[in-house]
Amino acid sequence: MSGDDVGEPDVVTLRLPGDVAYASIARTAAMALGLRAGFAWPALTSLALAVDETMVLLLGSTDAGSDPDGTLDLGFTVGDGGLTMSVTVRGGRHHLDPDGPGMQRFGELIADTVDDWSVDAGSATVRLSVGRPLKS
Repeated sequence: MSGDDVGEPDVVTLRLPGDVAYASIARTAAMALGLRAGFAWPALTSLALAVDETMVLLLGSTDAGSDPDGTLDLGFTVGDGGLTMSVTVRGGRHHLDPDGPGMQRFGELIADTVDDWSVDAGSATVRLSVGRPLKS
């Protein structure tokens, strides 16, 4: 996709083990796709922070974030100067508390790093949009 492309956005999917140790792969993929979308360095570092916080919210930040029975399903839509990312935890023992302190902390930390975000605690899914929001 070049900067002049106006066609369909690129869609990339990635499945990772449900372990916080794999968060760096999610962050690297998001940053690489942000580069593809034409993001400048400040937007890329903001995106990296948002992905890190998403992983902490979904998996935790310590050994409790390790779950050999769970997976992370990541979906990226990239095009026309925007990137949308969704991350869902499947299987395993992870649970999101929509009223818990982790949710409030997440919102406070990423509010200035992305253009739009949502959390669906029922499906354990986080969606982030940076740049022009894209349909996924």
